[in-house]
Amino acid sequence: TWGNEKMTQAEKGETAAAAAAENGKDKERDKEKEQRGAKRPIVPAAVPDSLQEQIQSNFIIVIHPGSTTLRIGRATDTLPVSIPHIIARRHKQQGQISYKDSWLLREGLNKPESTEQRQNGLKMVDQAIWSKKMSNGARRTPISPDQIRSYNRQMRPAILDHSSGAKWTNTTHHPEYVVGEEALYVNPLDCYSVHWPIRRGQLNLHLGAGGSLTAVLADLEDIWSHAIQKYLEISLKDLKYYRCILLIPDIYNKQHVKEIVNMTLLKMGFSGIIVHQESVCATFGSGLGSACVVDVGDQKTSICCVEDGVSHHNTR
Repeated sequence: TWGNEKMTQAEKGETAAAAAAENGKDKERDKEKEQRGAKRPIVPAAVPDSLQEQIQSNFIIVIHPGSTTLRIGRATDTLPVSIPHIIARRHKQQGQISYKDSWLLREGLNKPESTEQRQNGLKMVDQAIWSKKMSNGARRTPISPDQIRSYNRQMRPAILDHSSGAKWTNTTHHPEYVVGEEALYVNPLDCYSVHWPIRRGQLNLHLGAGGSLTAVLADLEDIWSHAIQKYLEISLKDLKYYRCILLIPDIYNKQHVKEIVNMTLLKMGFSGIIVHQESVCATFGSGLGSACVVDVGDQKTSICCVEDGVSHHNTR
């Protein structure tokens, strides 16, 4: 019994010594932490109550800007509102030259060899016309250019209707700008310059008046704001309660998209925005996961393959 008690006391001594040693190590670790700076425990950030609430579809505005047409509407609308994507701005100075975008892109006409290429092209077209037979199978009788010019000089144009029915937009109250259908019918004699902010799927940047990136973004802001107020009947001060879905082409300029997003959030005042490609949204709208999307627009045609909601870069 005495032996067992001695062993027990020895074990107790060893246990106490081990505890003291461990306590000493803990104190050393605490001292090292104080020197390094103890890390604070990671606590998940609290999610605001507003984000936990379900987003209502009628507070989402979809904007699909095109070269000729702007489509805009709420996510709950069956069909969007479509208006001409155009703005006419009043001149800031008297005698300012009116700017008007050209409908055709013919950059090659300004090169030294353009005249020769045009003449060769006209010859090829002329040969193709005369080589084709008429509907009755007979060949066409060659006509000299002099005969054609003589015939054209003798003809007088026939005016079908003196009144086309179109009326010029009333600008007697001198508005700073007019948008959409009204901008199409601004009298050329009035002091306004007509701008299309998007041409051939890209921002319409040029050397003329209103062709800078800042000016084009201002045109987009005014056109979209006008459409939201007039057709969607939403006050601009209430856009802080709305979110925006912006559709962009499959081939896009990242810097331009970034500037448009900044304009939408900072200038127009949307609370949030998501940017998505037209082809992907088209497949979602059709209920398809994969498709080959062919977009035939007014000024460009784009083809893209979409698979599982992803637009393949190599197919654009």
